[in-house]
Amino acid sequence: MLDTAKVIGLQVIGVRDGKSLGTVSQVICDLATGDVLGLVVGVGAAEKGVLAQDIQTIGDDAVMVPSASVALRLSELPDLMRLRREPGQGPVTVVTDDGTRLGVIARVWINAGARKVTRYEVSAGLVRNLTEGALILPIIPGTVHGEDTLVVPAEELVALAARSGGLRTQLAKISERVREQASATRDRAERAAQTAREQVGKAVVTVREQVVSATTTAGEAKPEEEPAAGQAGEAPAEQEAQEPEAPEPTADEPETPAPQGEEGCEGSQCCSGEDEDDCCAGDDDDEAEQCGGGGQACGRPEEKAAGHSDEGGEQSSQWSWL
Repeated sequence: MLDTAKVIGLQVIGVRDGKSLGTVSQVICDLATGDVLGLVVGVGAAEKGVLAQDIQTIGDDAVMVPSASVALRLSELPDLMRLRREPGQGPVTVVTDDGTRLGVIARVWINAGARKVTRYEVSAGLVRNLTEGALILPIIPGTVHGEDTLVVPAEELVALAARSGGLRTQLAKISERVREQASATRDRAERAAQTAREQVGKAVVTVREQVVSATTTAGEAKPEEEPAAGQAGEAPAEQEAQEPEAPEPTADEPETPAPQGEEGCEGSQCCSGEDEDDCCAGDDDDEAEQCGGGGQACGRPEEKAAGHSDEGGEQSSQWSWL
């Protein structure tokens, strides 16, 4: 048996003309029928195809064909064109007809002389290949080999598992792996929900602490503002206390006459006495005696005293201070 991976990169040479057609880039196999269809030689615009029936031999270092004329354009070879893979397209996916994914095509072994596929490997990943082993399948009747996917009938696979203990073990591991993946997905969802709840709870506690802190700070700031308000209220009282009193009239300003109905000293200057009864004004000592005898006569200028008559003296007594 020959691993097709060892054919990739070999030179394709014509036996009769000794001409090189290029190197092998792909080995085209139909995993539904188990036939080797041919080779893709070269890449890009130089890409050509060689049918399996034109291959004379596949050696360790080169693939020999009759001549360079057997290499044709891929457009002339529809079977090769249908299963040809683009460089960045990736491997073919393998699934069962009931929708179970088995993995991807990793390796294909062929019988070079018979130009037939003997078996192929389905890989579920490097780690699983190491722990569980790769799934090696023969050509299974009823398989469909499409452009992107290899569909394997589930019933044929189960029947094959019943005949092969190793295959049955591998299929059991695949089923167990599917259940583990579902359980792991549920666990991740539950952990994510729990984490979200914890984060929301922490956020609520943080907001509450901030509100309490802000309320406490505002309560501590109020007593400091009250004395300022009290000081502001005392300021007008102090201003009232500091307001200057109205100035007393000077000697040059005329005195305001007493209101009618009250007695006072008409035309006098300053009278002094122990009380209002003792303070009188008059033109001479006789008028001063009319005030009760205790007051002092207030002097008046001589020019004014000379112009007063007895009648004027009587008027002065009427304006004496009580």
